[in-house]
Amino acid sequence: MYSLLAHLKRRHRIVGTFLTFVPQNPSIHFSTGLAQKNSRGHKVDPNIPTEDLNKLIYRAKQRGFLELDILIGTWAECNLSSRSQGFWAEFSEILDEENPELFRWLTCQEQPPPRMTRNRAFISLHAYTSSLMRRKCDRETRALKGHHWVRGWDDPV
Repeated sequence: MYSLLAHLKRRHRIVGTFLTFVPQNPSIHFSTGLAQKNSRGHKVDPNIPTEDLNKLIYRAKQRGFLELDILIGTWAECNLSSRSQGFWAEFSEILDEENPELFRWLTCQEQPPPRMTRNRAFISLHAYTSSLMRRKCDRETRALKGHHWVRGWDDPV
């Protein structure tokens, strides 16, 4: 425990009861919460409205459905900073969808509706999710097309 506290004191400045981050790399400057490099190391255009971008990333990471928080939040953090505001508007349409349907569409349990298949942000997010599933999930553990993967609340007993 002592070594952890000593490490934190070396790495951070303690202000009252809060820890304030002191960046190790002085070339990274913080503006309204988003650095010129985001937390995944991707470059961020300094001319984009960071407040709008931060709101979208926050909404993507805080949906209240853990699997989607991870999938969509990670994708948004890596991709949105390099995209146009028109693309952001399309991504916002994805965020307005209900969690269960969106999860089923992204994991290929159901066909997405036509409005989503025309959405550039959804196409990119779906490709990312499909690629991730191919690399990380065994085929036997995936839901069959047209069948739900998890439905615990109304399964026949």
